Amino acid sequence: MVDPDTKAVVSWSIMHCWKMGRFGIKLAAYAALLFLMLFLPQCKPIDLCNPMDPLSDCGQQSLILNAVKKQTMAAATAAPPCSPCRVFVTASTFTGALGGIAGADSLCMIDSAKPATGTYKALLSFTAVRAACTTLFCTGGPSEHTDWILRSGISYIRATDSTLIGTADANDILTSESNAISVAVVTVWLGLSPGWMPNPGNNCSGWTDGTGVSSGASKDVSGTGIDTTFNNASINTFALVCEEQ
Repeated sequence: MVDPDTKAVVSWSIMHCWKMGRFGIKLAAYAALLFLMLFLPQCKPIDLCNPMDPLSDCGQQSLILNAVKKQTMAAATAAPPCSPCRVFVTASTFTGALGGIAGADSLCMIDSAKPATGTYKALLSFTAVRAACTTLFCTGGPSEHTDWILRSGISYIRATDSTLIGTADANDILTSESNAISVAVVTVWLGLSPGWMPNPGNNCSGWTDGTGVSSGASKDVSGTGIDTTFNNASINTFALVCEEQ
């Protein structure tokens, strides 16, 4: 038989150790937590910036950078301006309903007479859309231009035989011509008046009308003096002069 006093001592010892064990576990947990707080690196806030998300800041920055890269690559791969630049007369003829200046440019690019390479635009004038001069022979300089297609110091040659037509002066116009644009007799729409100004009353309603109601300034380009034109009803069918860019 175990003495009652001994039982009491053993029971107290077990209870004391159990309490001390619980205290020790708590103390160890607190110590570990304190260690983590003092000595481990602080966690960074979560970065929610996603370059693939156009609504986030870095997503918008990514879009801008990509756009700049594309523009840079396009500029690097674009064809350089021509020098000398070729000129041809379209094989097809058209009424004054050309689809405006932009339509005339498109007709140049699909014409069968166009050389295999190069970008071409129509030598065609219409006030406020494509014009060389607002004063006789551009006395105010190139600032008078609106979407003008000739360039100062550039020689323009016939695409058919490379014959020099003329060299654009400081105001980007041909004030003198060495040779005609065409060897053969051919009338073209131009919309010019003397001094390389637009002919305001003779542009086939902005090159959109092909009836007899309006008229357009035109010229036979087998002779020189491009800006000396004659007026014809828009219902007539004439060619276009196309200039390489």
